[in-house]
Amino acid sequence: MARNLSCRVRDDRQGGALIEFALAAPLVLAMLIGILQVGVHVQNSSALKSVASDAARSIAIDYQKSLTLTNLQMEERAFAIAVSSPYMLLDERLDVTITDQPTRITGAIEKKLTMTYVRPSFLGFIGIDDSISTYSRPIFLTATPTGA
Repeated sequence: MARNLSCRVRDDRQGGALIEFALAAPLVLAMLIGILQVGVHVQNSSALKSVASDAARSIAIDYQKSLTLTNLQMEERAFAIAVSSPYMLLDERLDVTITDQPTRITGAIEKKLTMTYVRPSFLGFIGIDDSISTYSRPIFLTATPTGA
């Protein structure tokens, strides 16, 4: 009878798929969420670069018109571009700074636009936390208004 019971237990395949699924599902789920995570990180990095270009262009044009934009106004302009469509970066995760730089071009004013974004993590349940992405670029402004 004991031999008969051990044969039945050994040959029983019911429930095996459920146990295999229970073992494999967390790994497969983490990999799928990881793929989503990589896509979001790439999109956020691309958005930072595009926002910086759009902000630099907008700031340069407005500065040429009046020569009165302060660094704070430039930061606010870049921030507004970043949180609006099409970029839709989350304002509580974004930091924008404009700093004065020694100029490399005669007759121009050089500023440095630095954008820092805390990219959200969907993988906190396996110990992967938010990551920080920083992008900087120069902004060159004319020292004299256009038409002068």
